[in-house]
Amino acid sequence: MLTDKKKEVLDFVTKYARRRGYSPSIPEIAAGLKRAVGTVHEHLQNLEDAGYLQLNKNQRRGVQIFEATSMVQIPLLGTIVAGQPLTLFDTPTETIAVPANRIPNAGNVYALRVQGESMVEENINDSDIILVRHQSVAENGQKVVALIDNYDTTLKTYYKERNQIRLQPANKNFEPIIVKWGKKDFAIQGVFVDVIRNKKSAPAITPERVAEKTSGKKIVDKKTWRNVSIYLADCLDAFKSIDTNSVDFIATDPPYFLDGMDNEWSDAKLKQKSARAGAIQGLPVGMKFDPEQGKKLEKFFTKVFHEALRVLKPGGFMISFSQGRLFHRLALAAENAGFEIRDMLIWEHNGGQGKAFTQNHFVKKMKIPAHEKEQIIKSLENRKTPQLRPKFEAILLAHKPKEGTFVENWLTWRTGLIQTDFPESQQTTVLNYKKPNSRKLIDHMTIKPIDLMERLIEIFTSPKQTVFDPFMGSGTTGVAALRKNRKFIGFEIEKKYFAIAEKRLKNYEKTG
Repeated sequence: MLTDKKKEVLDFVTKYARRRGYSPSIPEIAAGLKRAVGTVHEHLQNLEDAGYLQLNKNQRRGVQIFEATSMVQIPLLGTIVAGQPLTLFDTPTETIAVPANRIPNAGNVYALRVQGESMVEENINDSDIILVRHQSVAENGQKVVALIDNYDTTLKTYYKERNQIRLQPANKNFEPIIVKWGKKDFAIQGVFVDVIRNKKSAPAITPERVAEKTSGKKIVDKKTWRNVSIYLADCLDAFKSIDTNSVDFIATDPPYFLDGMDNEWSDAKLKQKSARAGAIQGLPVGMKFDPEQGKKLEKFFTKVFHEALRVLKPGGFMISFSQGRLFHRLALAAENAGFEIRDMLIWEHNGGQGKAFTQNHFVKKMKIPAHEKEQIIKSLENRKTPQLRPKFEAILLAHKPKEGTFVENWLTWRTGLIQTDFPESQQTTVLNYKKPNSRKLIDHMTIKPIDLMERLIEIFTSPKQTVFDPFMGSGTTGVAALRKNRKFIGFEIEKKYFAIAEKRLKNYEKTG
């Protein structure tokens, strides 16, 4: 039941959000109600615990109202261990009230209190309460309540593998539980839906703690000095060490040839194919038109851009270089993740290598008389495959939704507005910069000119803000950021390029 003071706070936030289209900050609530900030914060915490709203602590206007939400009673069946299995929970003796919008079907959901710390990397902590949808089947990767030998229950991530079930904890200090087929009885008693946090007992999730406990491939190396932090890691793992709403601008040139790289995303295999008659899998470089490549790229980058959206400040911009034929896939991935697509920019350069080629050599290999070959070659009129010599590279411009108006977002986050006026002219969507001559020196397939990256950084950021590149490569974006008095964060999965980037960044800080 709400007290009068808590209801007063809830009513103020609700009316404010309806009137202005965004929620108030805590100081604004305190000023509006003539209450102390600490008192308002305490009321908001209590309202969140009761399910009336949600607090996003990394946002200035982080109060999210659950309007017109009724409460439903869910049976609390006892305790589940996020560690070793525990005796099967008892018949329900109590219920808890949960906002109806947090569960898909109240009649099919029950609650369990968590004991243990084996799921902390999923932010499920000791004494939290989890909501579980009762069902007997699950997909790989879902968190389940599992019953072992008709007696023990445990909360783990479910994987059905050959000859066994693996119940995977989310804590490097715990081993998975393996259930061999035919050795033990096994049943799924439900699939995890949501968690109600116990704030008093939940451990703080700091960047350092998360960085130590990432899933899959770990962060292999991290170098930090002055205004630079660079990670040798898969970007999806390294993202977990970056705070929400902490980055001002993302500039990246992601890998396009997902089909041509190996499992470590190394371009060594790709370079070997490129050097061999300028071909990749029997086609000229850049000519492998496999529709599945684009679909895979969109699927992968939807995951990447979800994380990019999280770490970017509200109103912040992301630019991503792209091949023309894959631009739409990157744009779709960004939209899928929650970005607004603002524009397509063009890097106009001095031209790439012509990739179109005649069909004469195919005709000459045909098993027909020589005079017929000559006739066919003549009829082709020296026409070539459908690729004009490239003179530009597309750049996707995506925008994280702002909070409030442009001015309000700027005052809070210093993002969302751009610099267009420069001494020589007003910047257009076309950026004219020659390709760098340092490719052989740096040994990277797609190195970008530093002056191009400097201009992009000047357009979308202010001095001392943070520029982030999740596919750092040889570190060009980082050097450009330092030259423009910005901070830099970069991820790179290849050791060779990580070492090159580290050397270039440190050399600039010594000489720049």
